[in-house]
Amino acid sequence: MKLVTLHSRHLEDVIRSRELISNQQVLAEHAHQEAVHAATTDFLTGLPNRRAFVAALEAEIEKKKHKDWFALALLDLNRFKAVNDMFGHEAGDRLLQEVAARLVRAAGASGLVARLGGDEFGIFFPGVSQAARARAMGSEILREVSRPLVIDGRQFDVSACCGLALSKPEDDRSPSRVMADADLALYQAKDGSPDHLIVFEHRMEAPRLRRLQIERALQTTGVERNLSLVFQPIVDLRRNKIIALEALARWKDEDLGSVTPSEFVPIAEQLGLIDRLNSHLLAMAFHETRKWPDEIKLSFNLSAVELCTAGFAELILAQLVVAGLETSRLQVEVTETALLADFERARGNLRRLRKAGVTIVLDDFGAGYASIGYLRELRFDQIKLDGALVTAAQESADGKRLLRAVIGLCDLLGVSSVAEHVESETLLTLVTELGCTAGQGFWLQRPTTAEDVRQVLTGRAGRTIGEKQHGRRAA
Repeated sequence: MKLVTLHSRHLEDVIRSRELISNQQVLAEHAHQEAVHAATTDFLTGLPNRRAFVAALEAEIEKKKHKDWFALALLDLNRFKAVNDMFGHEAGDRLLQEVAARLVRAAGASGLVARLGGDEFGIFFPGVSQAARARAMGSEILREVSRPLVIDGRQFDVSACCGLALSKPEDDRSPSRVMADADLALYQAKDGSPDHLIVFEHRMEAPRLRRLQIERALQTTGVERNLSLVFQPIVDLRRNKIIALEALARWKDEDLGSVTPSEFVPIAEQLGLIDRLNSHLLAMAFHETRKWPDEIKLSFNLSAVELCTAGFAELILAQLVVAGLETSRLQVEVTETALLADFERARGNLRRLRKAGVTIVLDDFGAGYASIGYLRELRFDQIKLDGALVTAAQESADGKRLLRAVIGLCDLLGVSSVAEHVESETLLTLVTELGCTAGQGFWLQRPTTAEDVRQVLTGRAGRTIGEKQHGRRAA
């Protein structure tokens, strides 16, 4: 009897042990599933994240290899950071959630939508074999996303850009390569496409190959030796005198030929090399500035990365000390885009520079969407009017009225105005009559070498370089 009792207890212990193990296995599996879900799901929108999206693409490519086409769309919201800056991150999060829901509806049951990060989304469309159909689907998505959105009684006008790429059955390409194609198309869509939509074509490969070459060249030792500067005058239109010279970078590479700043600066920013390059260029510019008359300022463009780096103002001020230049000899130009990157940090650096005596210039005013707000939030000493705004004043009465109003706004704020892209005598006369303080452009003078600048400034300090060329006399 005792033996039976012991056996019964042992059996009960075994059963309880197995139940415990089973429960632990269930809990472990549940924990594993939660971990997988957390690792593959965007916490804000509930959509798959980049990791899950790439994995799904890899699985689809393997499953349908040599059998089917598919299309990949990358979508990026326009001016989303401005929403966060102006209305707070809660409003930005709710906007992203609504956009995610709209994309899921637009993609339908067959499409896979993912949030890839920030305000960028990816959409996978199986079975799409024609560029026309891909474009139509992309257009429908943009229409769906762009419907007005109301959050807490406030209407937001949402817009986006879209890049698409098609993968053929015979293509032996990785998901990362297809995404790179779509990303290149997206970049071009953001760079002025009328309908904000581009479908990748193989002719776009050339820019990508050039970009890779530029990336490699920028990372080679001693690339700074291939950089040089030219200078373009900013002219006081009332006195017909040069008041500043803008330093413009030039890069001549043995293999790449001439590489423009618009090509290499964004790449250098992404590679984390812009600080090194601009420090070298700034030192070169300071060296030349010491040879100019004291009343001539150096105008230097700051990149978004630099402007939004903690302690950057102190680095510039330290370089001025090393160069032996007064802070009043330097003016820095910043764009609205640069301010958008990290407004608070940018504001801190600009305030520090201005307090030290550096002139602060808002560049390309009129090209963006939120510049008026920056005039309220920041104190500028000078505003450069975007060339499109200036040119439009010559083309229509509305354009002229708008330019007159903007110049009047500058006057009310006590800020000098500089007209960019003054490329004809007619434009020069127009901006002068409208009351613009200063001008810059090919009609006044093309960018020229440091040696040519020194010759003019040494012989006739303050006069415009272009006056002889265009038959105008200095006042």
